[in-house]
Amino acid sequence: MSKPSLVSSGVVAVFCVLALLVPGAASAKKITKTVTGVVTASESYKGKVVGVFIKDLQEGDFVVFRGTEVGKELLEHVGSTVTATGYIKKSNRDPGYDNGIDILTYEVLPPVEKDE
Repeated sequence: MSKPSLVSSGVVAVFCVLALLVPGAASAKKITKTVTGVVTASESYKGKVVGVFIKDLQEGDFVVFRGTEVGKELLEHVGSTVTATGYIKKSNRDPGYDNGIDILTYEVLPPVEKDE
């Protein structure tokens, strides 16, 4: 291999390494947000809830992305109030919701007792 072609191969290799590192650095800077609201069914199939959203009275509705096990767990908490933390994304798949959330963690809040 000649010297110019060795140098150009080295330059290409450096660009390839940088291309691999840059998306990793960008994803490491994802900002999380915490929302609190009622888990509400958005989708069902044969009587079983298969999709939910969190109805946050201050921030609006957030469709829950089911890409993680944590997100799928919320299917069992319809009607409960939760505080959920995750990555907020624009919801392109479901036009009924402006925002979606990829849930990292959540906590089911105790029911509010009503005075009689």
